[in-house]
Amino acid sequence: MAVKDTFLADRLLRLEANFEIREVLNTYAYGLDTGNVDAMLGCFTEDAVLDVVNFPPKGIDMHFVGIDEISTLYEPFRARAGAIVGGHNATNVSVAVSDDASLGSLTAYFITTRAGGIQGGRYEAELRNTTDGWKYAKLNIISSWGWSAETQPLSEAVPLVRSWFGGLTPNA
Repeated sequence: MAVKDTFLADRLLRLEANFEIREVLNTYAYGLDTGNVDAMLGCFTEDAVLDVVNFPPKGIDMHFVGIDEISTLYEPFRARAGAIVGGHNATNVSVAVSDDASLGSLTAYFITTRAGGIQGGRYEAELRNTTDGWKYAKLNIISSWGWSAETQPLSEAVPLVRSWFGGLTPNA
């Protein structure tokens, strides 16, 4: 009976890890859209590596090592704080978890909508299960397409106080 119990316990651990890894992606995207830089940075390990490939509008590649370097990319997002202003969407999310649930990987396609354009690409991540939960050890953001457009505002950004969850995931 102990073998079966171990099998089920290990399986449950991996299923929980799969859910928690998806929540890292959600927390990251919600943080981008609400200017919650602390939540976004909390998704990374202290020694994380972030690669941004073909970053619009000029198609530059960026490489960051460590949370201090990574924070320089995200600090300007604080200007969004207090409102839901972005449109980071992820789909086709796939997660793999190591047998011991210490490491995980994630891939997803993304679309980002904003006034003046739309872009898309792929997230590729390696995550580590830390004492503070799952975090990105490596994140590769590949912007593979995008278009600019002349736009007219249809509505204003919505203040976070109008969000039932304060612009966060319900699991935050």
